[in-house]
Amino acid sequence: MFKFVLIPAKEDAPIQEFTADSSGGLSDDALVKHAKKYFHELTGAKSRLETIAKASPEERKMLAQQVRNQMKGALDSQNIDDDTLLDTIYRNQSIGSCDITALTVPVPGNSYQAVSMYAADQAKESGLSLNKRATSVLTACGHAANNGGVYGDVFLGRAHDNEASDVWKRMDFTVKDADSGADWCRIARSRTGGGGSGGKAAAASLSGLLQSGNAVQTIDTSATAASGGGAAMFGQNGAPPVQESWGSWTQTNDEIELVFQVEAGTKAKDCKVKFRPRHVSVSVKGSTVLDDVSLFDPIVPDECTFTLQDAKDHRELIVTLTKSEPRTWSWAIQMNK
Repeated sequence: MFKFVLIPAKEDAPIQEFTADSSGGLSDDALVKHAKKYFHELTGAKSRLETIAKASPEERKMLAQQVRNQMKGALDSQNIDDDTLLDTIYRNQSIGSCDITALTVPVPGNSYQAVSMYAADQAKESGLSLNKRATSVLTACGHAANNGGVYGDVFLGRAHDNEASDVWKRMDFTVKDADSGADWCRIARSRTGGGGSGGKAAAASLSGLLQSGNAVQTIDTSATAASGGGAAMFGQNGAPPVQESWGSWTQTNDEIELVFQVEAGTKAKDCKVKFRPRHVSVSVKGSTVLDDVSLFDPIVPDECTFTLQDAKDHRELIVTLTKSEPRTWSWAIQMNK
């Protein structure tokens, strides 16, 4: 048995955890079967099949005309009769499918653990909602949020895949793992972690998924979220600042800017900021604001700065962090628990 999760696109809907039989292996994977069935119903394919199956001769004629109107220019309607057209649509709609995105590919750096995201085919084009939580996990693995991000409900699952040992087996992926701040995401975005910075060796090990006969959609790991429409979700590309309990933050491809509201009259000598490769500390007038908190990605301490500026009725402490890698951060800091 193994566990996998469903992250609903609706933000206030809880992440669900499922348990399935792992005996089917790669060729008869329970997660893939579950995802295909789920998306078959979610996208309306199942209802369209029922409509065609129950249609009267007159209704079939009307349905065929509707299909021709929708596919105008994509086929030669003069050479395809109504029954052949609808039968073709029926066969296509009968085959459950889903997009599979490799968040991590199995490499030694992640102990040969592959984490995949399963989503509906053409989710954005089908009008499904943006899934902010899934997009956050995607970018936390070092990938660009291309096409505006992840759309619709998604499943996440994990497998141990070592081609050299000819081993493929499902592993648990729990609700706790479905967090952009999880350790596996941090490992994924490292240079040897099999995520968006995995490089040529990581991309080659996708063959295990390809052998299953499922459509695999890989992410362009050379792209950065600065060029993607979904970057605005994370305070980038001129988007409003991301509001946090301690202040707010924005980012460019190269920098993170943290903004703290401080008292009027606060001077530079009142502020102490300590930069470390993966941590930052901030105190103002002896009061701790951030206590050696963890950062999403490494920074270059020697290139980081802070300054003060006046706002309407207060001053602002601006802390600028220089990214060590030019990519989107899904979050800025992780408060100590």
